[in-house]
Amino acid sequence: MKLAMIKMLYLFQILIIAISFSSCSKDETGEGVKPIDPDKPVATGHYRNPIFVDQEVDAIGGEGIADPSTFRWMGKYYLMTTQYYKNGSGYDGFKIWESTDLVDWKYKTEIDVKDFGWDVLWAPEMYYYRGAFYIYLSGPGGKMAVWKYELPISEENPEPFGDNSNWVAVTHDFLQAPDHAIDGSILIEPNGDKYAFFSGMHGVKYRKINSMEDGTGGSIIQLTQCVVNNIPKDSYVGDPGWTESPTVFKMNGKYYLTYTGNHYLRPDYQVHLAVGSSITNLNPISNNPWISRTYGDWTGTGNSYPILAPNLKDYYYTYHAKSGYRITPADKISRALMLDKVEFKDNGIETKAPTFEDEPIPMHADYENDFASGLDGFTQEGSAVWTPINSFALKVDATEGWNHRIYSDETTANNFVVEASVRMDVVSSTGLPKVAFIQGNEGVDPNLLVGLDASDGKSRLVIYDTKNQWQNIVMPDSFDVKDWTDIRIEKGGSSLRIYVNNIDVLEKTIEDFESASVGYMAESCTANVSWLAFSNI
Repeated sequence: MKLAMIKMLYLFQILIIAISFSSCSKDETGEGVKPIDPDKPVATGHYRNPIFVDQEVDAIGGEGIADPSTFRWMGKYYLMTTQYYKNGSGYDGFKIWESTDLVDWKYKTEIDVKDFGWDVLWAPEMYYYRGAFYIYLSGPGGKMAVWKYELPISEENPEPFGDNSNWVAVTHDFLQAPDHAIDGSILIEPNGDKYAFFSGMHGVKYRKINSMEDGTGGSIIQLTQCVVNNIPKDSYVGDPGWTESPTVFKMNGKYYLTYTGNHYLRPDYQVHLAVGSSITNLNPISNNPWISRTYGDWTGTGNSYPILAPNLKDYYYTYHAKSGYRITPADKISRALMLDKVEFKDNGIETKAPTFEDEPIPMHADYENDFASGLDGFTQEGSAVWTPINSFALKVDATEGWNHRIYSDETTANNFVVEASVRMDVVSSTGLPKVAFIQGNEGVDPNLLVGLDASDGKSRLVIYDTKNQWQNIVMPDSFDVKDWTDIRIEKGGSSLRIYVNNIDVLEKTIEDFESASVGYMAESCTANVSWLAFSNI
């Protein structure tokens, strides 16, 4: 192997391809629509909306799953929802569910919130950034709070909701805004700039923020064009213009914003969509509402959230629907989790949501390995010791020598999506410290490496390919190679796109190559490697 190639530290490839459906039905009458038959068996390999999760009633009561959001981490999904968590004898914990396919949700655990002081927690959203997990949630008084769990450097199990996960409240008033500032969503740009989107009267608002823990910073900008104001105030509840749950997403240079209004009790509660080339020119699509249903057993669709499917290619949105037509606070309301596939387009996001017929369960990747079985299915080169830890990862000691690598027996096709997770632990005082994900043929020089490098005391992303050779990218905001880092790479012919912790950081042209193995390499460091997966396209 070339010495130059060894100067690579973390390679990992992924191809993100959004696959989906056509736009939603605009039928507001429901005429000719057959009622949902709850007793009809679901076809094998399929699911049907709404989705009811494990221990739903026992965990959060009869109001069901409202304002759902999902967080993806190392091949697993975590579901959070609006919760009323104060009972007659004290405080319950904040409930979390886990899944591997977005459909079968098992009750996972709860976060201790007895000292937090709010009786209700609305519209949670979760993020990972620079070695820490964050949950943003809202509550009484129009405020947004932040919880944080910072992974200790010594913690080898990076699970966000493990036995040792110590979640603490950072603030009860993240944005310190004079008016309503709820339902927060965070956008992180490749250069490290961060923006908080939130809701209130007469449109979505956003602000450039100082950090993940400090929501002050720039001026508050109101996107008055992004407002749900087509619902008149009559005998129904709600004020014209009230807009909730903005969620912003960047895909291939385009920005997509979904938002909800007017009032959660209304059957015409609905999801709207805006698209732009920047956050300053987000504009609603021409055929809003994007997701809406005002008739039938389930109405009032709202609070949508995007999530990558297990196969690393498809995208879905979670949202909720309301049972029946109840529109007064005195009525008992029940909401439920909805899941529908989408496809990102330049001028919008196509979907046939809401669906109530059988839909295929989201597909898994063609290849997945969480190293629960150690090095089974891999070929090892070099003298480094790769030790299984906690049945989910490997620790590699590569402080001496070079050319330490493992290759999978499984091979990709020519075009594929690859994902991996790594971190550097101990950096040697000599050599060129690196840990890399490798795509190449066993025993020959890799075609592509993408990795983490600490050779000059700085944390950086390093890329090598046989055409453009070395490229070094200093990551923004004190990016640290000791943090767990998720890297996804899309390869389609000679086109390559790289995502780091879900941030779209690079698009480039490379030399096309045929199918090959995937794996890891390390030099002059000890490191942890985990979660290796790919899908062919």
